[in-house]
This record gives sequence, C-alpha cells and structure tokens, in this order.
Amino acid sequence: MKKVFLSCLIIFACNFLHAQTITVDPRTAEPLKLQKKSIQDTSKMRIQYRQVIIQDTTDTNQKTDNIMLLQIGNNISKYTDYYGLKADSLYDVYVKMGDDLSTIFTKIHPYIKGSSRENIFKDYPQGKITSTNLFGGSSYLYEEASVNIDWKLESGNMTIAGYKCKKASTTLFGRKYTAWYTPDIPISNGPWKFSGLPGLILKVEDSKKEVSFECIAIDKPHWKDPIYMNESDYMKTNKKTFLKLYKQYKDNPGAVIQNSGMIQGDIPAKAFRKRAYNPIELSE
Repeated sequence: MKKVFLSCLIIFACNFLHAQTITVDPRTAEPLKLQKKSIQDTSKMRIQYRQVIIQDTTDTNQKTDNIMLLQIGNNISKYTDYYGLKADSLYDVYVKMGDDLSTIFTKIHPYIKGSSRENIFKDYPQGKITSTNLFGGSSYLYEEASVNIDWKLESGNMTIAGYKCKKASTTLFGRKYTAWYTPDIPISNGPWKFSGLPGLILKVEDSKKEVSFECIAIDKPHWKDPIYMNESDYMKTNKKTFLKLYKQYKDNPGAVIQNSGMIQGDIPAKAFRKRAYNPIELSE
C-alpha cells in the first residue's frame, strides 16, 4: 500500500496503539521537512461545527464527537477537523524551530488524538467533491460528482449561533435528514457533503439521531487563510472501493496495519479487535 508522510504515519500509529513515547535515533533519523501543501483557494468565511456520529447503534455512548471546520472560498470549500488543522500548523512551526519528531509528537498529540482524518473539498465550478482520508497506514483520495440533494422546504424556525434559520428535509445515502439553514448568509453550502439550500446550512440531523452537525461559531478571517490539500502519495480510488476498504479496516484494524508494513514488530492483540462502525453513508 502506498505510504503517507513519515510524520503522519508515526502520529497515526502511536495514536492508534496508545503509545506514550517515540524513540528516534538522531544518528539515523532523516531531517524533518515541512509538509507540502497544494493551495486550492483562500477562505472568506469559516464555520465551526460540532459533528457527532454514533458508532455503535446498540450503545449511544460509543460515538465520535469532533469539532469540524468549514472553510469557504470563492471556488473551493474544505470541511476538515478543526484540531487536526491546528496540528498541521503546529507541526510546521515546530519543524522550523528544529524540534525532533519525539518532541513534536508530544506537543501535538493532544490535538491529533481522536481527530477525524477525513477532508472534503467541494469544487463549485467543476461540480465535484474530492474526499481524502487516512487509515491503516495509507492515505486515500476519491472524487465524485457534487451531490444533487432533493430538498423539501418546510415550515418551522430555529435560531442557531445567533442566526434565524428555516427548515428543510431530505433523504440522502440511506438516511432521512432535517436541516436548518439561514437565508441571512446566502451561501449554498454546509457541513460534510451537504449543500443546495438557499442559505448556509447550520444544522443537520438524521431521523435516528445517529448523525448530527451543528454550527457553534462563524467568523470571517482577517488574515490570509489558505484552503489547502496536503500533498501525499494518495491511493486514488472510487467511493465504493474506499468504503469497502474502510469497512475492512473497522472489522480488523490490526490486520490492515500489519499488511501495510508501517509497524515493525509485534502489534498488540487489541489492535485486531473489530471496531463499531456506523457509516454516514448507508447506501449509494
């Protein structure tokens, strides 16, 4: 399997295996390099969402709870983990300071731990969505056409993050959703792959309350805020294949990591245990 940057691999591996330290021999370690980034656009608005996904439908306590960031540019938007983005920036800062990998890991581990590795880029002019992800020692990329969501506008109002919102509903990828959007921000965008309403989507929740996204903050950057994609040796695939591979990883993470060759030596038995998995997309 294709490899990602050494730094990302070690961070991911140690996070997965709950390692406390990294030992790097300075006599053999290669000098750390800044992460290469491909600038896609510049953000004109940033929206933070709390993203909660129930991973085990029999136990609602098993869930991921992440703060995500939607960066909206003129042509491209990016939906990414807020603290993962901070870790990217801090990594570069510490590399410039001359810190070694062990020191950097210790500093950024609180930001990386539990973060979502999924990034979703919406390209408005080209009408496509590009998704990247990292798991099992490899990074993946797939593209799909922008989702044409059949929204039903409904009566109802709600105030979210200080904005008056209107109600809409739809069925998408096997789930029924209720969304709240604000015409006060006339941008047809939203969290994850959602878009297509006459205003920014500030909240979305499925009927089973297994998947939810809710805006917690909105700001307009007064600095140059790049929307970038990390340059990596991505394994390019399609969505169907990606979802199949990710399911295999959840069924047996240890086996996938072992096959990737990213870890030398024994892998703890707990790494081979099946993980609860309740994907956002239940169908094509």
